[in-house]
Amino acid sequence: NMFLGTLGSDADSTCKMYPRRGDRMEDPPLYSCQGPSETLDAGKREYEQTSAELRAAFPEWNFTEEKKGDESKREESWTLIAEQPDFTVTLNLFDWGRLADMFNKEPSTDPGVIVTLDVTDTIPEK
Repeated sequence: NMFLGTLGSDADSTCKMYPRRGDRMEDPPLYSCQGPSETLDAGKREYEQTSAELRAAFPEWNFTEEKKGDESKREESWTLIAEQPDFTVTLNLFDWGRLADMFNKEPSTDPGVIVTLDVTDTIPEK
């Protein structure tokens, strides 16, 4: 089951709420917002701004962050995570350009960076 929402990080984001996922509900409920495909520079600015806003809004949360990949190969992957007692918040920047190039068998100049914000329910099922 999935619901489309209008409450998002900005007007260009697409948000979806999955109250239960999987045939046997084995995946936890999820609220996920994804911005449009953009250039790496624009994606980095969005990620950094959202990261700063999350840290300012929730200073008591313990955030962990990992930035890896190779910009020249279009394989950047940045992740900011805050695990809370009942949910996990994950901000992710991913450059899927190299993956798209592998499928297309030739380099693309299209922007291929996606920034997502996910809130995953971690309360055990009753």
